Amino acid sequence: MAKAKVKKIDKPALVSELRDSLQQANGFLLTDHTGLTVPQIQELRRRFAAAHTRYRVVKNTLLRRALDETRRAELEPHLFGATSLALIEDDPVAAAKALNAFLEEVGLPKVKGGWIEGQLLDADGVKVLATVPGRAELHARLVGILQGNVTNLVLLLQAPIRDLVMTLEAYAHKTGAGDAPAAA
Repeated sequence: MAKAKVKKIDKPALVSELRDSLQQANGFLLTDHTGLTVPQIQELRRRFAAAHTRYRVVKNTLLRRALDETRRAELEPHLFGATSLALIEDDPVAAAKALNAFLEEVGLPKVKGGWIEGQLLDADGVKVLATVPGRAELHARLVGILQGNVTNLVLLLQAPIRDLVMTLEAYAHKTGAGDAPAAA
């Protein structure tokens, strides 16, 4: 029985795809997925997907080449062992929170580091990022602050008019003009 030939992986195309993904992403996180079961990796992928983040296992040599091409070679010391890449498409804080919540429940994966909006992060930096309020929460806070300030502004602008009306009513009652019947 003849063995089926296994296609060689088109490594330059994979490096090119990784490079493009790294350049388009708002950031990325590197983890060591050793010890995670397939169902756990699938659950982590679901959580990351909810945070608009793609999670995939990568070969260190291919990722190293892609990082060199994107001028992010500072991450090369993190490229050892089993490496997974979380490509963040939207809010980096949401991705860090998803990873941190999974990490607290399962104890894995080990966080190696990351690159968020031009900043190199170590494992502790990713944990700190997870404690920062997310973009949606900051927007909600800003709307609340603006709404409160607008309400105060309206009340402030209405106060002189209200005071004038009350003064005129008091004057009308004092002079007796308010007691006179209306002319028909």
